[in-house]
Amino acid sequence: MGELAGIFRRDGADVAPDRIDRLIRAIPGQGRVAPWHGGACVIAHRPLHAGDAAAVGQPIDSGSGLIVAADARLHNQTALAEALGLPAALSDSRLIAGACARWGKGAASRLRGDFSFASWDGDARRLTLARDILGMRGLYYVDLGRELLFASSLHTLLALPETPRAIDELIVAQTMTLEPGDDECTIYRAIRRVPPAGLASFDANGARIERYWTLDSVAPVRFAKDDDYVQHARELFDLAVASAMPAQGILATKVSGGLDSSGITATVARLKGTERFAAYHRAPGAAHPYDTPDERHSVEELARLYPNIDLTVIDDLCDNERVIEPEMHAAKLRVPSAAGVNASWSESLDAAIRAAGTDVVLVGACGNLTLSWAGTPPLRARLAAGDLRGAARALLPQRLLRERRRTQQNEANPWAWYSLVSDDFLQSLEYREQSRTSGHDVPFFMAEGDTRAVRLRALQAQGNRDRGCYRRHRDRVEDRDPFADHRIVAFTLGIPERQFWGAGQNRWLARRVMADRLPAAMVNERRRGVVCPEWHVIVSNRREGMIAALERIARSPLAARVLDVPRIKALLDDWPDDAEAAKPDRILRGVAIDRALAMGGFLRWHEGAND
Repeated sequence: MGELAGIFRRDGADVAPDRIDRLIRAIPGQGRVAPWHGGACVIAHRPLHAGDAAAVGQPIDSGSGLIVAADARLHNQTALAEALGLPAALSDSRLIAGACARWGKGAASRLRGDFSFASWDGDARRLTLARDILGMRGLYYVDLGRELLFASSLHTLLALPETPRAIDELIVAQTMTLEPGDDECTIYRAIRRVPPAGLASFDANGARIERYWTLDSVAPVRFAKDDDYVQHARELFDLAVASAMPAQGILATKVSGGLDSSGITATVARLKGTERFAAYHRAPGAAHPYDTPDERHSVEELARLYPNIDLTVIDDLCDNERVIEPEMHAAKLRVPSAAGVNASWSESLDAAIRAAGTDVVLVGACGNLTLSWAGTPPLRARLAAGDLRGAARALLPQRLLRERRRTQQNEANPWAWYSLVSDDFLQSLEYREQSRTSGHDVPFFMAEGDTRAVRLRALQAQGNRDRGCYRRHRDRVEDRDPFADHRIVAFTLGIPERQFWGAGQNRWLARRVMADRLPAAMVNERRRGVVCPEWHVIVSNRREGMIAALERIARSPLAARVLDVPRIKALLDDWPDDAEAAKPDRILRGVAIDRALAMGGFLRWHEGAND
């Protein structure tokens, strides 16, 4: 694991030595950098850890005129090596170099796992950049016309003086309204992403961006019996978890009472036999008014079922480094923080994982969009449950439902119930009109068409992945998600929708798959857990700091234009006395204020107004 970066001069001029030195200094990590310099092109790679033998020796000369650098974790090494006639013991980066030499542009479609790579063809004077199907590993570029800058992290590009730093205000608006947006655009207008499942080729004549894998690449999966889907899903999930477990180093899991992370933890326990490993659970640190499952009890029951689980429960009140200002990380992240109390709730968990010297932590972030997709109840099930509104929605065309919702909203800012973005700012961008194109003018409403397209778009969303570089260099911990495994993604997008909803149950596939490894109470739980249910106590403790942060933000012309500062101030001034009274406003007070302050802090940092 490491970071790659480079410079390509389209005009054919040599890259000057001082620019190569700046490039090397800009790449985060601990390992040594030995850049490859071929006149008009420079490619460099720095391992994340100084002792990472698998990442050393890049960039790689494939022996056929191709120079390749990669950040990758493949799970089809054996099959790939056999197809290439190479030793299976080769590192992932060398296998990728071999694949590029053999198959050229077709190499990326042969790879399975998380990866990004850069390949330079000296004969054709062409640079190719590629990413895995979900874009789990970053890859960005800045096209300056006569030259191209590229890197696997935003931090590297922003450390180069040649990179323009202008903010894209449309992306700011989309971030504030939780619009997924274009997966090629970043919050910096000049910095673009290579899209998930994307190939970007650059030469003296221009650029070409294409997708080597789309929803059309997913083959239909059909079995004769329902049980066949369950059995196949179990086999794939076992393979996915096994592939995510490191051959060396310290492994841990994050576990909640839900099916996804608990299923991962149980599967690790089964695969490890008697070998022990750590699992970390975040529990509420104070009383709250929400009727939620007792996830601590469920996780403790899971740990009793598998004695090789060393369970650690964190239940503090977020008395960690982010307790006062959600704006404080702007200069480190270089993008707006995810913010919200929900995000800071996990900080103590991450600190414990980091303190234990963990190398890899398994998470289940993509579970709800793949194996444990809730599914859509059929009309008969809606009627049997007395859900007449749901039945009507199932019968009416999507476009009529959307028009009805638009009529009901009848306001300039339909995002106001969960976002504290300024109406004037949105109107200056004609945002309501622009959002009609993407369907986001009816926020959180299911997009028209196949639910598979909706799920894939969410799986390929890039906002959180832009922040990944900071965390992996801060914590030196690699997050791996078995539910993002190519095999799981293709299978769950290929099976019939009815497999996700059946016998009157949502998440029907996941409940059946996990029934052989989880306690029955956990499998059958219908209530949804609540992240940070004690949010009122936590935010009350940090309220004075948030008021002070808002005062700083109000002095920034850019931040004050983007945010609805008067409304944020009113929410902080008129603070509910107890958690029960605050319950109806959880979205605004418990999430939106924190998110707004984080955006404000980022904009202040960008504007240079921090004082």
